[in-house]
Amino acid sequence: MTAEHRAEHQRTVFQVGNLQENDEFTLDVVGVDVVRRGYHCNDATFPAWRITIFLHPVEYTVDGTTMELPANSVCCIPPQVAVRYGHPTAEWSHSWVRFSGRQADEMINFELKDVHF
Repeated sequence: MTAEHRAEHQRTVFQVGNLQENDEFTLDVVGVDVVRRGYHCNDATFPAWRITIFLHPVEYTVDGTTMELPANSVCCIPPQVAVRYGHPTAEWSHSWVRFSGRQADEMINFELKDVHF
C-alpha cells in the first residue's frame, strides 16, 4: 500500500454503546476501513455478532479450518466463535459492525443452529 493510499485509509473506529444485561439490541462498535498488518484474533468467549467486510485478500481461520478470502468478502461471525484473520506480511483493511443483545439473532434473520462453516 502506498503512502498516498494509506493516507486515504485512516483508522476510524466508533465506540457506539455498551451492552447492558437487559438490552434487547446494542450496536457496540463500527470500524471503517481500518488498516492492519499481521493477524487479528477473537477467542470463543467474544460475546457479540460481527459483520466484517475485508477490503483486501486475507487468510481466514474458523474452527481450525483456514481459507483464503478474496478482496471484498463479507463474513458474518456469530458470538462465541473463535476466528483469526489477516495476512502474514501485507497490509490489509476491513470494515465492520459489532452488535449484541437478545434480539441480535433475529436481526440477522437466522438462528445460530443454521450457521454452517
